[in-house]
Amino acid sequence: MLGENRRRVDLYATAWRRYVSEAVPVYTRSPEGAGVLAAEAGASPLDASTALRVAWT
Repeated sequence: MLGENRRRVDLYATAWRRYVSEAVPVYTRSPEGAGVLAAEAGASPLDASTALRVAWT
């Protein structure tokens, strides 16, 4: 959970797009967000894969 309300989520998303990369928030009360939440329920965050980039383009 990254935000309590839409205003905070939108502020976070704006900063994320500016400093990290393009992204669109997914709200858990939407059908798409509810599906993502259900699919990831109980999943370990340690199972995520990562990649090391030696050059950014």
